[in-house]
Amino acid sequence: MDHPERSTNTSRGLGRRPALLLLFAVVGGLSLVLTLSVPSTAFSPTPTARISAKPTSTTTAQNLGPPPPQFPPAPTKPVVYLTFDDGPDPTSTPVLLDMLASYDIAATFFILGHNTVNFPDVAVRTVTDGHAVANHTYHHRRMTPSGSVAQLQKTQDAIESTTGVLPTCYRPPYGATSDGVRAAGSQLGLTEWLWDLDTRDWDEKVANEQIVAALNQTESFSYSHGLEGPIILMHDAGPEGLRTVDALRVWLDTNHTRFDFRILEGC
Repeated sequence: MDHPERSTNTSRGLGRRPALLLLFAVVGGLSLVLTLSVPSTAFSPTPTARISAKPTSTTTAQNLGPPPPQFPPAPTKPVVYLTFDDGPDPTSTPVLLDMLASYDIAATFFILGHNTVNFPDVAVRTVTDGHAVANHTYHHRRMTPSGSVAQLQKTQDAIESTTGVLPTCYRPPYGATSDGVRAAGSQLGLTEWLWDLDTRDWDEKVANEQIVAALNQTESFSYSHGLEGPIILMHDAGPEGLRTVDALRVWLDTNHTRFDFRILEGC
C-alpha cells in the first residue's frame, strides 16, 4: 500500500541536495578568491629590517671626499692694555673717545669722582662706548690707610649713581700704594692696577715725539703682573690732555693693527 505523504517528503529532501551543493560551491569559491587576493608581502619580513641590516660604512666613506685643506693658525698679536687717568674731561676725553672708536679699540679709564659728578655726560659716554671705568679716588689726593676706604667708597658711589656701573678696580693717585691702601681696596672688593710703561704725558716738559718714542717701546717692554702684555699709563684730562691724544694718534696710525688692545682683567 502506497503512502503518498512519505513519497512526497522523500522527493522534497532529494530536491534540497542540489541547492546545498551549489551553496557549498559558492562559499568555497569565495574563500579561494579571498585567499588569493591577500598580498604575499603581508607575511614577509618588514623592509625596515632588511635595510637596517645593510652596512653603511662604505657608502659614507665614499661620500666624504678628500680631507679639507689644513691652514696654519693665524699669528697672534702682542697684547697691550691702554689706560687713562684723571678724567672725564669735557674737552679732551670726547676727542679721545672719537679716536679710539675709529680704531675699534677698548681701554680702561681710571676716573675721578668729582670729575664724574661735574661731567656726567662724558662719564656715561665712556661706558656706552664700551670702555671700562675704574676708581681713581674722588679728588686725586694721596691715599692714606686711615682714609682710603672713605675716598674709594665716595668715588664708587659717584660713578655708580652717574653711569650705572659699579667699578671693580682702582688705581691709587701717583701709584702711591701700601699694604694699608691695598687692604682698603680689598675691603671694597676692588682690584688694584698700577702700570708698566709710563709715557710721561703728564709732564709738560715732555714733547709729543718723546711720548711717541715711549709708546714705541710697548712690544719690547717687560711686565710681571700676570697679564699677557704691558699696561700703558696715559692721561686724558688737564691742559696736557689734547697733547696726549695727538701723540697717541701718531702712534696708532702705524700700530693699531699690530696689537691686541684689551681692557684690564677684572675691570
